[in-house]
Amino acid sequence: GLDLNNDGRYTRGRDGVLAMDLNRDGRVTPDEIEGSRERLKAMGGNFDLNGDGNTTLCERMKGSAYQREMRQYDSDGDGRLNAGEFARAGGRVLVDSNRDGRFQPWEQHSPFNFPTGGFGRGRINYIDPFCGHTSVNHRPGPWGPSPWGC
Repeated sequence: GLDLNNDGRYTRGRDGVLAMDLNRDGRVTPDEIEGSRERLKAMGGNFDLNGDGNTTLCERMKGSAYQREMRQYDSDGDGRLNAGEFARAGGRVLVDSNRDGRFQPWEQHSPFNFPTGGFGRGRINYIDPFCGHTSVNHRPGPWGPSPWGC
C-alpha cells in the first residue's frame, strides 16, 4: 500500500496501491496487483514471494526472473524507480475512492498525478523496493492546502 494520508497504515479510500498493467490492456486486475507486488519485492531482493518466511527454489528462480525484468525499467541503475520509470513499467496508483473493495478504471491514476487526502494531488518521487519505501510529493489542490494536512 501507499500511505497517502500519513497515518501509518493502509486506509481504504484514502491510501493507494502501487500496481502495474502487466499485459498493457489499459486496466489493472487483482492478479496484476499481486504480480506487481511480487515484482517489486523481487526487485528489492526479497524472493519470498508468498510471504511465508521461506524461500523455495521455485520462488528464487521466479524472483530472479522478476528482478531482471524490473531492472530493465531502472534506466539510471540506482535500484529505485522514479515516476517515469514506474510509468514505463505500466505503473499505476490505485485509490479505492468509493471504498467498494474493487479498483474501477476511474480509480486508476498516473504515478505523476493521483489524489491524496482532501483535495490534494500527489506525484511519486521514487519507489525503493530494497527499503520498502515510496516517496510521494504532495501538492495542494486548486483551492489551496488541504485542511487534513496532506
